[in-house]
Amino acid sequence: YFGVFLGGIIGLLTVIVLFPFARKERTETITHAVGSTLLFALIVFSFFRGAYLWATEIIQMPEVLKIRLVLGVLTAVVVLMTLFVPALRQRLFTPLRGFAEKAFTVILFMAGVGACFVIWRNISAPLPPMVKAGGKGPNVILISFDAMTAEDLHLYGYPLQTTPFMETLAKESVVFDQALSCSNLTKPGTACIELGKYPATSGIMHQHGMLDKIQRNDALSAELKKLGYATASISGNILASPYDIGVDRHFNHLSTPWKGRGIITGYFEKLFYESYPFLARGGYNSHWWFYHIWEENICTISVRLAEVLASVKEFWWHLEPQVSEQVVFEEGLKFIKEHKEPFYLRLHLFQPHWPYLPSVSHRRLFLVGDELDELDEQRKVYRSITYPDNDYGDVKKLRLRYDEYIHETDMELGGFVASLKEMGVFNDSIFIVTADHGEMFEKGFLGHGGNSLYRPEVHIPLLLHEPGRTAGKRVAQPVSQVDIAATALDLAGTGKSSYMDGVSLRPFLKGGDIGRHPVFSMYQYGDSKFKPFRDGSICVLAGDAKYIHYYGKVREMMKKDQLFSIAADPSENLNLLDGSPDTGKELLDEINNFIAKHKLPSQ
Repeated sequence: YFGVFLGGIIGLLTVIVLFPFARKERTETITHAVGSTLLFALIVFSFFRGAYLWATEIIQMPEVLKIRLVLGVLTAVVVLMTLFVPALRQRLFTPLRGFAEKAFTVILFMAGVGACFVIWRNISAPLPPMVKAGGKGPNVILISFDAMTAEDLHLYGYPLQTTPFMETLAKESVVFDQALSCSNLTKPGTACIELGKYPATSGIMHQHGMLDKIQRNDALSAELKKLGYATASISGNILASPYDIGVDRHFNHLSTPWKGRGIITGYFEKLFYESYPFLARGGYNSHWWFYHIWEENICTISVRLAEVLASVKEFWWHLEPQVSEQVVFEEGLKFIKEHKEPFYLRLHLFQPHWPYLPSVSHRRLFLVGDELDELDEQRKVYRSITYPDNDYGDVKKLRLRYDEYIHETDMELGGFVASLKEMGVFNDSIFIVTADHGEMFEKGFLGHGGNSLYRPEVHIPLLLHEPGRTAGKRVAQPVSQVDIAATALDLAGTGKSSYMDGVSLRPFLKGGDIGRHPVFSMYQYGDSKFKPFRDGSICVLAGDAKYIHYYGKVREMMKKDQLFSIAADPSENLNLLDGSPDTGKELLDEINNFIAKHKLPSQ
């Protein structure tokens, strides 16, 4: 229906444009030109999309997707024949006489194109059955911050006071000192939190990934919704949205707030966020849509125009593109007020992701002066995920702006928790705070998303408060993002689902233990979810020993695997692989078992 409506609107707009040229001799020519242009654009678009799929995924693509691709190719062939075979073109565009008849033909044809396009792109799994809740379970409030490394939190031993509120929260929560993210990218990290599966299990290994049909009911939100929970997701980063993962069907309320002041970028940003749910359901995840259309084209054009109109640059270009913490938290509070308990509220905040631009009241807390106060200045330092040694001084200053951003984010979290307590919600809720991944400023790496898997990129905060807890506790044993969903379900009274890789951390809350629990993180950027991985990094953390294994082209770059003792060498400067062969072999065996389980390449 949406496709018919959208196609019909496009056809109607085409007719409106043509109306001033309604003379018989012009109508046919312009109709042909507009229709041919639209169809040609669709064909070119489909060609490049098909080329991308062919290069990355088609060889081992599931049969249903192969069928969809074949149907798409056949559609393209028919369209090509319509465009370039005169007899067919004449039959299609001129079946009737007169401008009104031609207009009706254009509208009907575009509506059909829209319907076919949507049907072609949409293959989805059925919704799980709703089960009436047997009793009132605890609310689940799960918050993740983007690119927040535990290495820069005072709560975890960082020298600067970046987290005054989290330290207050820790007095009535369980703090996990060795929580490991499953990846150093947003989408795999947030998918692991929601699904309880490692990237190698779900197939969401990088920013292009999306769940296949079979797995779209395997999610924390699906399990809680079956128990009668009202579910909501509010994300400040589109890559963390359930739309992008493929589990949007399990949320009663979904929002990715947009914010844009600039005339050009503000308008297109709004257009992007409002059209995104339709595109995501059709299979175009945000990495393709956002980066290839929005960032590489619209933003680039806007910035170039802004440079021409330098005196009014602020008018054209929105210098703070991220959604503020206040917007996400306020919408979360609104959802709580409007829905009865129990509920599952999933919040993801863009902060403290780059650009590191805290509000004025938090700037210069750690870096005195106006250095790196503007986006353009930060861009000169943050040019790529690597930097030369002579840039290290500027990188250290940039890190201080990042720390200021963490401080602001921490204070906003404090305000949100205070509101929950005023509403009487906090004490009845499972309240979890974590991050999708960390952030790196050392060893020549800047930001996140590289192949290193060093501690700043994968060491994340994890705090958990359950109903009735009044005392704090620290847990030193390594745990993983995949354990979060299993723990939430266990505390909600249903137990972890069999498809989850994670384990429940509930024993820690009750003074117990879970035994030996090696946890993994991985980086496989650009590989297909339908093929064995070719290039990447996998690390395992067991006790205080961490082993990073490289394979494929990444091994050629990094030269050899690495073994670190986190307790003795938290900065990971000393590779112990040659001096501790037994420990290295034990951890490499863990990785090889993981590789065998997920059918990854061993070299």
